[in-house]
Amino acid sequence: MDKESTTKHTLNYFVPEDNETNDSAVHKQTGEQIKEPVNTEDNKPFSREEIAFVIKRERFILKRLLGRMHHLKKVLCTLTVETSEHIFFKHKGESVK
Repeated sequence: MDKESTTKHTLNYFVPEDNETNDSAVHKQTGEQIKEPVNTEDNKPFSREEIAFVIKRERFILKRLLGRMHHLKKVLCTLTVETSEHIFFKHKGESVK
């Protein structure tokens, strides 16, 4: 078996396509279970404070990620320019900085 066939077989085994024609007993049972409302203490609606906290935390995380992405962009641009210069000057037979 080649790599592509092995990969397809593995994916199909562990993550089968979810459709009604090949619905297994497990899929049917899971489908029925998710239709039933969960009535537990853990399933209470979120409070305004909880929602506000999560939004604030996500904004903080997003700002940090955007800052790091901006830094990464600078680094990648610098490396690209330096690599291009190195290749260009090496090709021309000149010394690199």
